[in-house]
Amino acid sequence: MAVLGRAGAGKTTVARRMGDALGVPVVHLDALFWNADWTPVPAESFAERQGAVIAQDAWVLDGNYSTLPGFAERLSRANVIVIVDAPLAVCLWRVVRRWLRFRGATRPDLGASERLDLAFLRWIVNWSRRHPDFAGEVRSMVPDKPVRVMRSDHDVEGLLAAVGASGPHHFVEPEDTRSGLAIGAVQGGLQMAAPLAVADASLRTAHCGRCGKSREDSIHWPTV
Repeated sequence: MAVLGRAGAGKTTVARRMGDALGVPVVHLDALFWNADWTPVPAESFAERQGAVIAQDAWVLDGNYSTLPGFAERLSRANVIVIVDAPLAVCLWRVVRRWLRFRGATRPDLGASERLDLAFLRWIVNWSRRHPDFAGEVRSMVPDKPVRVMRSDHDVEGLLAAVGASGPHHFVEPEDTRSGLAIGAVQGGLQMAAPLAVADASLRTAHCGRCGKSREDSIHWPTV
């Protein structure tokens, strides 16, 4: 499983929850790309590290790095691609909160202390300008793969329910209404599996359990 999205959207927490439900290792791409002193590894080294991970039978990868070598291969190897989406203000708040929490301390998913600068904040702000339809970009690269956009707690819980439906080592992807495909992954190998009753349509029409509004109108975004 590949987990993508803007910084601060909640990728890391979603990846951990999916890894726990699947019973598979979670790998954070930041830890493969950055040294402890915040210097990047050479692109070739990053590609080798990422390649070693996706060569395994089961994994959850957290992070984008879409302009570096190996992105297309990562998507093609994933059974399902999850895009975590949240409003810009929420993303900025979470990034600042994370900086305050890990300033001078080691982030467990990174092995380095948190860093925050103006360039990174600009990168977050300009994400939507660079990727006005990120899900569409991803789907165009792997049209045969299920791409799930998580915009609310309901979306995340729905996918977690699908993940845990047949036990922690058996992932059954809800029916993909675009292609009619249902993808399943079993730890130690990949198999086709029957679709669950949880479908994309139920997520699109979901209402927030806290305020009763539709997912598009609710202000209660994933607390991840």
